[in-house]
Amino acid sequence: MHCPVLFGSLAGSPATGLARGLKLSSGKVVMDVLDHSPQRWSLLADGDQLYLDANVHEGAVGLSVLIALEAGEVRELQEKGVDFLDALSDDIQRSAPFARGSASRYRSRDLSASLEVEVAEAVDRWRQRADHESTD
Repeated sequence: MHCPVLFGSLAGSPATGLARGLKLSSGKVVMDVLDHSPQRWSLLADGDQLYLDANVHEGAVGLSVLIALEAGEVRELQEKGVDFLDALSDDIQRSAPFARGSASRYRSRDLSASLEVEVAEAVDRWRQRADHESTD
């Protein structure tokens, strides 16, 4: 399920200020899932920061690498949309970030451990919205 509105709004926008989170009734902005490609990646936002949560398979084990998108990556996302996210997630997969002795440049950028709770809550809210929309 892709969100064409998101990518339409990104086209031609400056690289900063694109991200947004979900605003709760309390006024607090929390991390939110913006887009998703099953078994590949999720695009999340928290305030002004975009994150890519890429699924990585090491043999029979599936793991996740969460990276904060840098300004150049946001620009590429604006220009290429989901094709960029597909390519970036493939690059993360090929870099084998969890392999012993890996020199993956994504290994040091992985924020999965520090943002685990926020990501899990964002995914739960996204699933609840998707379930609600499918019953309407």
